[in-house]
Amino acid sequence: MRHGARFLVFAAFLSIFLFNSAIPAGAAESVLRVAISQEWTTLDPGQWATTTTGLNQVYENLFCFKPGTTEVEPWLAQSYEISPDKKTYTLRLRKGVKFHDGSPFNAQAVAFSIDRAKWYKGTGLTWIKLIQDLKVVDDYTVRITLEAPSAIFLTALAHPSVLRIVSPAAVKAHEKEGDWAKAWLFNHDAGTGPYMIKEMVTMNYILLERFKDYWGGWKGKHLDKVLFKYVKEPSSRKMMMLNKEVDIAEDLLFDDVPELRKVPDIKVDLPVTNNITFLIFRWTGADNPIRDKKFREALNYAVDYDNMIKVAMQGAAKQLQGPLARGLAEHNKKLKVFKRDVAKAKQLLKEAGYKEGQVKLTIMYNPGYEWKRLAAETLKSNLKDVGIELDIMITAWPQMVASMQDGTASPPPHLYIYFASSVVDGYTTLNRLFHSESIGSPEKGPRGWNPGYVNQELDKLLNEAQVAPNMERYKQIMMKVQETIHDDLPYVPLWELTYVSTLSKKVKGFVPSPAWSWDYNLYDMNLE
Repeated sequence: MRHGARFLVFAAFLSIFLFNSAIPAGAAESVLRVAISQEWTTLDPGQWATTTTGLNQVYENLFCFKPGTTEVEPWLAQSYEISPDKKTYTLRLRKGVKFHDGSPFNAQAVAFSIDRAKWYKGTGLTWIKLIQDLKVVDDYTVRITLEAPSAIFLTALAHPSVLRIVSPAAVKAHEKEGDWAKAWLFNHDAGTGPYMIKEMVTMNYILLERFKDYWGGWKGKHLDKVLFKYVKEPSSRKMMMLNKEVDIAEDLLFDDVPELRKVPDIKVDLPVTNNITFLIFRWTGADNPIRDKKFREALNYAVDYDNMIKVAMQGAAKQLQGPLARGLAEHNKKLKVFKRDVAKAKQLLKEAGYKEGQVKLTIMYNPGYEWKRLAAETLKSNLKDVGIELDIMITAWPQMVASMQDGTASPPPHLYIYFASSVVDGYTTLNRLFHSESIGSPEKGPRGWNPGYVNQELDKLLNEAQVAPNMERYKQIMMKVQETIHDDLPYVPLWELTYVSTLSKKVKGFVPSPAWSWDYNLYDMNLE
């Protein structure tokens, strides 16, 4: 056996040992063990660059998506009314809800959470800024008035990046020098969800345990604890699944699907989602060739999409048509689907003034996803065919987030391999990727996922889409949004992402969310 292979086996067994050592003693307890592929940046609800499933069980929103659907329903808001001009929302809140610190959830907590979200200026800021006025009518009624009507406002409130409700008492008790408890919430929580954070070890694991006083109660079968373990290598996650060291393993290789399907007590699914995969460009630097549209167009023609999907995704993906997945109602079916054309790519580079071998680019991706490695290697070969050299940077997720969101990582790459959940409205995805207000900086902090792209026409269209008074008008504007993006090409649209869902058959109640990858309702799950 080669030294590299020996190391991977050793690393896998070490990971298993550390994983199990984090599980508290108590054979009678029902503990779900999950091997995740992506490390987290923070557990603060103001920043959505972390494990979605974990925080969605710790914090709750005013609205949510019904499990397994994209239908919005009230959650911490028990009912609501919308004014005739569609600008004012009167929310009647659920009574008898407690935060994990024992303090009551009420209208004051909603107002406080909105104030904290304004201060944090995270990825949901575009929606928080739309709120013109918030009035606490009584302890369990709030009235939100928007600057303009929005057909998708309730959908936005169901999204985890917009407004998770936090305990005012917990935040105030742990605030230091006006930080709204940001430092404390890095590895603690202040939510109302069914599970609370018991322990978090950076780059290692997150342990959740039941919140005894959860408003939904604990009748029937439920999990006692949930352990999310970061396991970098897909081969290690697979070994842990085969050895029954975990109950769920995220993002295994498509090549492993046939083998895993032969194991009697393992269930393998390939859930259909609206997740999308791009090459996203960074725009900083006066001499950055990405700023030249002909250069960007050349890159779109240089990519061998069919082969990349075959190599990186083993054919289990569909090439994107524009910036949104086909599963969204506002998807533009008229957009051009790029196909590889080396001669055209070379001609565009020549017209842009670039000679063969003159340009050297860098691409960044985070570890834990074998398909990203394969995509990067395929892209390197594709670009070499048109005279462009590509260096590959493998960077931990927190540093990649910093590079994309606020530019603090150095040196910056020219491209990122990025995949996003389209959620149930295309506006949210495209706004955080391409609106200029989604550009972060060390001074402003993270705003979205836009690494420097500015297009005033697109900004205006996205602003109009956000406040479209009805769905018909919203879809019309979003058609134009996609046309504008696809014309200017601030990206290379790759594919609609499919992922491997692997779990033990003793796991019951697992329903993957169609809105974004690797999200499921732990409260409804149990182990047999």
